[in-house]
Amino acid sequence: MPFTVKTQDSLIFSYQEAPLPNTLSTSPFNVSLTNKVRTQAGITNRCQAKEDLGSDLLGRAQATKAVQMCFNETLQRILTGSRTYVVLESMDTLWELHSHFLSKSERLHELINTSDQSEYCRNKSPKTADICQAAGLYHCGRKDTCESKCDKLMKCNLCSIHNKENRWATTQIKTLKRMISLKLDVKDPHVTKEGFSIALGNLYNDKPEVEAEHILGVFAAAGVLKFRTLFKKCAIVMLENINTATVCHFHQVAMKYNQDRLKRACERWLELNLIVHLRYEVTLRDLNMEVLRNILLSPRLFTFTEYHVLQTILSWIFLQVNTEIRLMPLYSTIVAYFISLQNMVVYLEKEIRQKYFGLFQTVRLHGITETQQIEELQKTNLLPQTILLQVVTHNYYALQHGGDMPRAKYFPSEAIRFGFMLTEEPRYWSEIISYCGFYFELKAIQEKKGPSYSFFMQRLNHADTNLPYGITERKAFSLRQERELKYEIMVQTMIDEEWQVFTTGYSRQKFGITKKSCQSEVLLVSGLTMPVYVTFALLFPVS
Repeated sequence: MPFTVKTQDSLIFSYQEAPLPNTLSTSPFNVSLTNKVRTQAGITNRCQAKEDLGSDLLGRAQATKAVQMCFNETLQRILTGSRTYVVLESMDTLWELHSHFLSKSERLHELINTSDQSEYCRNKSPKTADICQAAGLYHCGRKDTCESKCDKLMKCNLCSIHNKENRWATTQIKTLKRMISLKLDVKDPHVTKEGFSIALGNLYNDKPEVEAEHILGVFAAAGVLKFRTLFKKCAIVMLENINTATVCHFHQVAMKYNQDRLKRACERWLELNLIVHLRYEVTLRDLNMEVLRNILLSPRLFTFTEYHVLQTILSWIFLQVNTEIRLMPLYSTIVAYFISLQNMVVYLEKEIRQKYFGLFQTVRLHGITETQQIEELQKTNLLPQTILLQVVTHNYYALQHGGDMPRAKYFPSEAIRFGFMLTEEPRYWSEIISYCGFYFELKAIQEKKGPSYSFFMQRLNHADTNLPYGITERKAFSLRQERELKYEIMVQTMIDEEWQVFTTGYSRQKFGITKKSCQSEVLLVSGLTMPVYVTFALLFPVS
């Protein structure tokens, strides 16, 4: 079916169906040069006849392509030539914009509706090209007409950055066009000039585009500009790029801009990766103290042992005190630093003990039983002597009374945690833990018939071949035939892009040394994707 498209500058896109090959007319067209016109076909400006030649396959292809492509440079000039120019003064920079694109930003739309007479004019003459990027702008004051002698802007930001000399072109009043002048004060420290520039550039895009490298500055700029589509796009990009380098900053902006979904995603990531990954990075410093405390108190927090929780707290305090550190040191270096503060009694008491005492309360100290770990607590002297005495007394009492925990009664916040990670797909995983002479083997076994995993634990006796060599000779080993135990097995993994929690719930069972009585309840989970976080929580009630 034939069609014709006309544009504002009389350029014509024409297309007509050609007859089938077996019906082509045999009478030739007599076309003279005078009958030829310049018509726009595709991205060219080739010479075509007024009549549509059925055999002109190239012309047909170009005409078809023309109506399927985006606007070419000629049409872009037509569309933008009659629009109003805007000068936005913000962040010590002048940004030249087009008014009809500003409606995407609620903030800029409000400014342009309430703007006064402009202080700037723009040089319309194409013959007065300047070296500088801002050379087309002239300061004329707020009068209806420019003065006889126009004052050029005294400073070009681009030239100042690159230490270049401002070279201005001469102009005349008749070549100047009044522009709309807007001013926007940006006080958000997260907004960078680069992020602001990317946000303004997205005003010209049908769909927002932003890279993860600049996401924080663009997100903050979108919030200042009230650029909703870009704001939502940034939130999606941040959800997909939470890691050790970004999680703390993402959580801060999520709190500031009330982004609950992003906030929950950051906190969920911290529950699983604070002790596994972030504890070894210097970006741990950026984590807010209140957020850190809430994460450590979370029932879904993953940790290998209770001692790892203490290590994380000491590492965070070390980074708060030593703000000049740019690389996370070894943990032994951190311990040595706190030991060196023993002579600074007043500083140690006011700046560390009292200030960060709330963090130490999150540690389940009765789960730290190794001699070397307790000696470290004593040498660093970060806890009051009364609490250290309670830890030693508790461990001695538990060892003498078959693991009894008389003060630990509330399972969710006082059970001792042991954990391991599955980062690949082994068919079998085993780890041995001990507490006051009782030894347990934690297991994860892949089922033969499918991708399911079984998670359980079993008690070991002193003659079990799975025990390491010499463990019964150098460490205490309980010979009690039965021991009642409260426990929970928790598995956390991502399924269908959502973190899922599988658990046995709180169980109570007597563990013996025979095959029938030594094994716990089995937690069977299918559809796992790596990594998998497995936690065994144990509590020994008074026997």
